[in-house]
Amino acid sequence: CDNLAVFSENVRSLKEALCFLQLLCEGHNQPVQRYVFLQIDNSLSVNMLEKLKDLVLKICKNEVAADVCDEEDVDVMTTCFEVLVETTTRPDPRNQLFLSTSGIVEGVMKMMQSRFVLLRHLGDEDREPLNCFPSLVRRLKGQVTLLLL
Repeated sequence: CDNLAVFSENVRSLKEALCFLQLLCEGHNQPVQRYVFLQIDNSLSVNMLEKLKDLVLKICKNEVAADVCDEEDVDVMTTCFEVLVETTTRPDPRNQLFLSTSGIVEGVMKMMQSRFVLLRHLGDEDREPLNCFPSLVRRLKGQVTLLLL
């Protein structure tokens, strides 16, 4: 389907943009961390933290939604959480305060209770015998944990 190909290309572009944003914020880069929250030099400011939170909660708003997430969904959510971790790592507490009151914590708690049924059925070659979750889900849960710390 052409629509799926276009969607996949858009998802790939989103991931590249998010990875770039993450790289800009690495190393506790306070000016960029502040800029992600508020762009005072633009006529229209976009709170990227809020947009990332909204995207994650739209993909995975509850346990049922998480159960039907595919690899692409989990990969995008993981990238979002990687960016959120970098933007909330010290020294500027404003981003942490914003996220703590944004509803993402409550949404994440619902997501973490999910069994990720679809991904567990798809299989994973590197799954450890005692770990029922595929590596994609383990990576996602790891990033969520880092954000909540």
